[in-house]
Amino acid sequence: MKSLFVSGCILLLLPLTVFSQDTETDLLEDIGNSVSPNSPFYFLDVWFDDMRVNNANNNIERARIRLEIAQERVVEAQEMIQANNEKGLARALAERDEEIVSLEVLQEGIEDETAKVEIQERLMKHVMTLEQVKEKAPEAAQNGLATAISNSNKVMERTQAKIQSQNRLTMQEMRQNVEQNKVQFVTQIKTGTQTINQVSKGGSDSGSGGKY
Repeated sequence: MKSLFVSGCILLLLPLTVFSQDTETDLLEDIGNSVSPNSPFYFLDVWFDDMRVNNANNNIERARIRLEIAQERVVEAQEMIQANNEKGLARALAERDEEIVSLEVLQEGIEDETAKVEIQERLMKHVMTLEQVKEKAPEAAQNGLATAISNSNKVMERTQAKIQSQNRLTMQEMRQNVEQNKVQFVTQIKTGTQTINQVSKGGSDSGSGGKY
């Protein structure tokens, strides 16, 4: 009975989370359909995301997924700002903070410095997304977003200090790398979304025998 309940929860969340797989990009307009912090099913979304992390093969994959989830929380935070929902915003940012705390712990177990630098650049992308949201956010949301940015910067600084100097990038260099790659990220996320849409539509048509 319990396994049936879990399976049902996963099936319920799949259509809502499929477009959140690439949330490490800073393209908020292309990342939709996540479960709202207002939803009674939000706890299932959090649980499903934790399951993704637990099923990853190593700390590098876990760190990447943690950042994807953190970026999804930023999307949710922006939605709550637009809905003028302070409670939902606080919940989304709190969940985001937990992902960043977990990320820092995971990075402690990553020995590959090339991977560490990559994770740092992904975290910089995340910070730049937060800054983008903060620029347009109302006064009531400013403090929460500023705290999120500050906490993320501190994690980056602590991790940077542990990377050997010859492999280390400055904050400015990471920002430049993110800006240079932004067009590539746009193309990748749009192509991926179109592919998913085509597959979903094809599966729906074949399963229903065409139009009703």
